[in-house]
Amino acid sequence: TARNPHSVDRYTGGSSSGPAALVSSGLCSVAIGTDGGGSVRIPSALCGIVGFKTTYGRTDMTGVLCDSGTVEVASPLTSSVEDAMLVYFAIAGSRPMDKLTLRPVPNLLSLGSVKIGKYTEWFHDVSDREISSTCEDALKLLEIILPELEEMRTAHVVSIGSEEFTLDTRTSLALFGSFSSTDYVASQCIRRRIMHYHMEAFKKVDFIATPTTGMTAPKIPPSALKSGESDYVVSAYLMRFIIAGNLLGLPAITVPVGHDKQGLPIGLQLIGRPWGEASLLRVASAVEELNRPSTFYDIL
Repeated sequence: TARNPHSVDRYTGGSSSGPAALVSSGLCSVAIGTDGGGSVRIPSALCGIVGFKTTYGRTDMTGVLCDSGTVEVASPLTSSVEDAMLVYFAIAGSRPMDKLTLRPVPNLLSLGSVKIGKYTEWFHDVSDREISSTCEDALKLLEIILPELEEMRTAHVVSIGSEEFTLDTRTSLALFGSFSSTDYVASQCIRRRIMHYHMEAFKKVDFIATPTTGMTAPKIPPSALKSGESDYVVSAYLMRFIIAGNLLGLPAITVPVGHDKQGLPIGLQLIGRPWGEASLLRVASAVEELNRPSTFYDIL
C-alpha cells in the first residue's frame, strides 16, 4: 500500500490508498476510486483531503469492475470541495448500458436554515477523544438517537461480504463465505429498518455529522512490510462511521478540519439525504472554508 504523505511510517488507508496519497502529495488534484466500505472516504480522511461518495445510483458505473453490488459507488478523491464538485458533475448521470444509475431531481437547500445532527450514541466512539472533539468544534450539532446502530454495522458486513468483488478482494474477505442466504435476507430487513430510522431523523436535521474515522492514520508495523497484516481492531476504528453511506446508499463527504497532536489529519464526515448531493457539497464547502487546515505538499 502507498505510504501516507503526512508521515511515511503510517498507513494511507484503503482501498484507494494510491489515489489518496497522490492527491495529498500535490501530484494531482483529482483521482477516482470506488467506495463500498469507506474505500474513498477513509484514505481521504487519513491523508487530509476531500472524499465524496454520492447516493447509490447517482454516478455512472460503466467500466467499474465491481458494478453489480448494492453498496459500491464510483467516487472522487480531491484536493478541495470545489474539485469534488467539478468531478461530480462530470461523472453524475447514466449511460444506456448502465443499469444501476438513475436521474433524480436535484435537492437544493438554503444554508441559512441548515440543521446538522450527530449520532448521540456513536459520536465519541473513537480511539482518542481529540478526534471527535475537533469535529464537534467545527459545527454546532443537534443530538439524534437512532435504534439498531450496532445492527447496521452487522448488516453492512453481511451485505458487502455477500456481493460481487474482484479476485484479490474476494481472497482477503474469504471469511464471508460463511454467510448464508438467510443471513443476507436478514441483513436486508435490517437495512430497510435502519433506512426508515434515518429518514425519520432527516425530518429533524438536514445532515448527520461524524468523525470520518475513529482514529488518525495508524503506524505500519515493521512486520507488515514483509507479510502484510489484518488488524481487525484498527479496521473497526477506521470503518466505524462510514457504514450508513454504503448500507443505506446515502451521499457522504469527508472534509479535513484539523490535525491531532502528532500532526495527522482529522476528517469530518457529513451524511445527507438521498439525492441531496448539491446541498451536501454546499455545506461541505462552507465547512472547508471555516475549518480547513493548511494544505500539505511534500512532492520530494
